[in-house]
Amino acid sequence: MSVNFFESIGIAGIERIHSQMIYWILKSDVLLFSQKNKIINELFKKEQGYKNIEIVTEHKSIDILIKADNCVFIIENKLKTSEHSSQLEKYKEVMTDDENFSGHDKYYYYLSLVNEDKTGTGWQNLSYVNFYEALRKFKFNNPNKAEQFIFNEYLVSLERLISVYGSFDLNHRAFANVFTDGSKTKDEKYKISKNYSLDQLYVLDNQLETIFQKYFIEKVAKKLNLNGNKYKIDESNGTALLQITFEGLNMGDATFIVGLQFQGRAVKLNCASDDYKNSKKEDLPKKICDIFEVMAECDDFRLNHSKTKAYISISEKEKMDSDLWQKPFDDICKIFNDKIKKFEPIAKKFCQSCKN
Repeated sequence: MSVNFFESIGIAGIERIHSQMIYWILKSDVLLFSQKNKIINELFKKEQGYKNIEIVTEHKSIDILIKADNCVFIIENKLKTSEHSSQLEKYKEVMTDDENFSGHDKYYYYLSLVNEDKTGTGWQNLSYVNFYEALRKFKFNNPNKAEQFIFNEYLVSLERLISVYGSFDLNHRAFANVFTDGSKTKDEKYKISKNYSLDQLYVLDNQLETIFQKYFIEKVAKKLNLNGNKYKIDESNGTALLQITFEGLNMGDATFIVGLQFQGRAVKLNCASDDYKNSKKEDLPKKICDIFEVMAECDDFRLNHSKTKAYISISEKEKMDSDLWQKPFDDICKIFNDKIKKFEPIAKKFCQSCKN
């Protein structure tokens, strides 16, 4: 299978390539002004006849700004990585303070492969599927100029990206490398890729393992019976993790979060400062450490300390099944639910002991 031009250059920096293509499409003369109007209206669900359209990239670390008359559309492009809500809030503050856009109506969009839940952040979801659908109407049937060929090639690259993700979403079991290769170097991946399918090789080439994991874990989390417990999806060393909050624990003037973490095949009951980033190991109360040490005396658990932060956990010595990610989706959800049922009463007992 031949490699599309944009797939080749996108390997080096896929998010930036897409940002620059959005810039080029709206800045160049490849499309008529009326066509650009239609694209903006479809993307942002507007019905306007804009008289002036401007676009810039990398404005004060914000990926894309589209200024259409009195409207400013702020786009954070996160194909391979997720942005924390604190960073999104910072971008809003930057735009609020920017005198160049005072008096403009501002709309914030988070562009990703699939719609990520940014509820409560003031950012609206925008997916690459939305973007592709807005562009494909203007595909050139008989391209005879270089820019027309470039536009069509870009559509092909978008279609391929969406197709591979769609295949993964329908059948994660056909993408074992998504769950096993996230922490590997590219050279290590290529050495074991002899029997990979074309779709698996596409994931490898574009290093999409971790973000595909995160989308899958998000799908699992939405299926779980979390009883209102908050959760977040993150990653460490290329492997996605699901952190579920069971309870907040007040100890003196400090607050600690007790929860359950799934990462790879590992399961951990953990306790961390609610200001983890700025915490120190010494901030963890001795009482919390003592109770975790008692819990770790059980044959099933292993005690884990952070070397620098106010964090402690116990993990199951026996990890989840080695073929976990090859199981049907509903079976994976059941395994996760069973772990939650096992650890939630342990967490409640721990919190009660800390309060006594």
